[in-house]
Amino acid sequence: MAYGILAEDMLAICLLFAGGDVMTPMGEVICHAEEFQRGRRYFGASDLDFRWAFMHLVEGASKGKKTRQEVWCQGDDPRIIFSGLLLRDFIEPVLRESGIWFNDEGEHWESEDEYPPSPRNLKMRRFLSRPENRKPEKVIAFLYENGWSGQFLDDVRNPSQYQQYDDWVFGEPEPLDKEMQDFADFLDSPFYKEMVERKREREKKEYRHIGDE
Repeated sequence: MAYGILAEDMLAICLLFAGGDVMTPMGEVICHAEEFQRGRRYFGASDLDFRWAFMHLVEGASKGKKTRQEVWCQGDDPRIIFSGLLLRDFIEPVLRESGIWFNDEGEHWESEDEYPPSPRNLKMRRFLSRPENRKPEKVIAFLYENGWSGQFLDDVRNPSQYQQYDDWVFGEPEPLDKEMQDFADFLDSPFYKEMVERKREREKKEYRHIGDE
């Protein structure tokens, strides 16, 4: 199943795990995210999708600096893979994108050339572009004021992943019933609706272009 997260939401996830500190090493942010999703639903379609999403942006984040991107195998410590890179380095590369789609085949960032940035994306750009705003307490206040609270981390995870429920008793409804309710809630969420609408707009443009040929 394809599953999308807006670019500004991806950055908000990182900022929350970094406690608002943009100088946090990116590898540490990835470690916090992967620990948070362990035993729960994922930020993506699998447990490693979150790190892979940012590995695709390393070239733009590193700006010519030497990195350890030759180490791309599963199980490697994110603190090694993202060595030398800070969360600050990913702000611009992430917000240049519209969002990211996850599926069984991998991850795909959709640029602002494909979809215009959302108002919240532009608002986050303006806020973080000012050095005086990049203090941890100001960043966290900004996130909470704009809907990126602690509950957001639960809302944005992929609800299509099967979960084991420790309190399930044989004879009661299958845990999948609860999962499907989560999935239905996700389909009605603003995250999903906005990603689908953007995808439809892009497809309309592509169809018009084909018809003009």
